[in-house]
Amino acid sequence: MQKLRRLLINNTPLLILLVVGLITRLINITLLPIFTDESIYIYWAKVVQSTYSQWFISLTDGKPPLLIWMIGGFLQILPDSMYLLAGRLPSVIAGVLSIVAIYKLSEILFRSQKIAILTGILYIISPFILMYDRLALFDSLLSSMLLWSTYFAVRTYKTLKWTDAVLWGIFLGLALLSKPTALVFWVLLPICIGILAWKNNLIKNWRRLISLIAIALILSQIIQAIQRLSSVYFRMAEKNAQFQLPIGELISDPFQLLQSNLIGLFSWFISYNTVPIFLLGLFAFGFILLKKPREGLVLFILWLIPIIGLAVIGREIFPRYILFVMPYFIIPISYFIIWLWERDKITKIISVIIMLGVVYFLLPFSYRIIFSPEIAPLPRADYRQLVGDHTSGYGLDKIFAFIDEESKNGKVYIVTQGTFGLYPYAFTLRYWDNPDVEIIPSWPLMSAGDIPDFSNKERVYVILKEIPNGDEIPENLPLELIFKAEKPGGRYTILVTRPL
Repeated sequence: MQKLRRLLINNTPLLILLVVGLITRLINITLLPIFTDESIYIYWAKVVQSTYSQWFISLTDGKPPLLIWMIGGFLQILPDSMYLLAGRLPSVIAGVLSIVAIYKLSEILFRSQKIAILTGILYIISPFILMYDRLALFDSLLSSMLLWSTYFAVRTYKTLKWTDAVLWGIFLGLALLSKPTALVFWVLLPICIGILAWKNNLIKNWRRLISLIAIALILSQIIQAIQRLSSVYFRMAEKNAQFQLPIGELISDPFQLLQSNLIGLFSWFISYNTVPIFLLGLFAFGFILLKKPREGLVLFILWLIPIIGLAVIGREIFPRYILFVMPYFIIPISYFIIWLWERDKITKIISVIIMLGVVYFLLPFSYRIIFSPEIAPLPRADYRQLVGDHTSGYGLDKIFAFIDEESKNGKVYIVTQGTFGLYPYAFTLRYWDNPDVEIIPSWPLMSAGDIPDFSNKERVYVILKEIPNGDEIPENLPLELIFKAEKPGGRYTILVTRPL
């Protein structure tokens, strides 16, 4: 009992961070409506959960299965109406696990609980991290698994225990089952461990250290190879080829996308972190490289190299693709602030001013993400996907309310303008086992011939989400407008219509 009490006392700061982190991730978690990528992933999970088959359905679109399996588990537990909550809970769990991982990583790197606590605080209030810890996407899970693999990689170098190497391999394997991007850490982590061990235990224990690294890397590949059990495993390479340069083009002109992609990636990174915090982070990197060269170089590599790599090969990029490097940007800031705090009275005052400035720039942004996501200052790419464009679920609540009312009087037929994504999957998930609502996907719904024949049916409604002339029914579509559902920003109004 005394051991447990001592353990709780020693870990009280971490427990407080976990509670606060969990609260910030759960409050209003479904306030932001479902958007297209979430609808796809939750739909896949629903198929798995309902049929107990097609376990690797996500591979058909080049996505690993771990997140889908986790969502399916929550769909099994929660009521059908809570599908969006079920989809987002895995990211909440991943975010909470990341708080522990970044706390432990900071503590083991610098042997300082103060740095660990501050790093946990910065992780919790970071708008970039908070945004994706609340969405049904692969990126929060990827970031968490990579953080844990990094932590156990550092432990492996320090302890030279095979148990730490095994845990490194397990978490790296889970990261590979989260998103193929994890492969970059498969390469970088051994390099980073070599840097940390240089002129330390590398020389006298190099054989054991190399053996432990090999155990971790091989084990991660064994776990990743689970996907090969699927007959559609080959589709991953085909799908991923759409998002990255082919090897031939990469060899002939390796820097063709670098400049434009770097501008985009850093503009998004700065948008989420604000200019002052970004500059503070760059200064902190320089500072830590002077004070703790090996630790600073490792953090800098884990932050910058993946960004450059993505900029070189990425044909299509989004802000969330670099979420997993954000923790390694936070840690140097914490180190710098705590270093100032521990020097003298003047530097302690400076550290307090800097921390207040960090809170001033980040907390209002995070507050809006939780309570008013439609007005949060998101990067344009994320605002369009999550809030303003046809990929956003804003406006669907009005349409669902209309369908619910209409279905009370008999069967309703809903024709959606779209066969993959939010249309029809948001509707399919909402009315999964409802016999009074039938969803009929159709694309492109731009002419009379695109509309199925419903001459013998009553209560047929056609949902238009993407039309060329803004918010008016095209003249060649024999449809009558019932009502419009607006989105924030005034673009991509959803039209609810019925055949004439």
